[in-house]
Amino acid sequence: LPEGDASRGEAIYTESINGAPTCSSCHSLGEEHLVGPGFAGYGDIAGTRVEGQSAEEYTYIAIVRPARHLVEGYTNLMYAEYGSRLTDQDTADLIAFLLTQ
Repeated sequence: LPEGDASRGEAIYTESINGAPTCSSCHSLGEEHLVGPGFAGYGDIAGTRVEGQSAEEYTYIAIVRPARHLVEGYTNLMYAEYGSRLTDQDTADLIAFLLTQ
């Protein structure tokens, strides 16, 4: 992926891109659990979720293949088409933003 821009990723977090649901419709930036887990502390834990995966790699897979990484206590309800709806730059920007949380 190209280098991500966290400020642009923050905007993507709350926008519908190519008809895809917004991230913010299911995930809070705090500890509040909506449909999916909140992102409080995400940047600190993303790289520890799967042994051998960096935080960036884990987050990429969680966005484009959400069924591969299910957080304990959640089922696979995440929209599965972000990989075809977001450009590589959109995805990189979103990852950069999420890792600041």
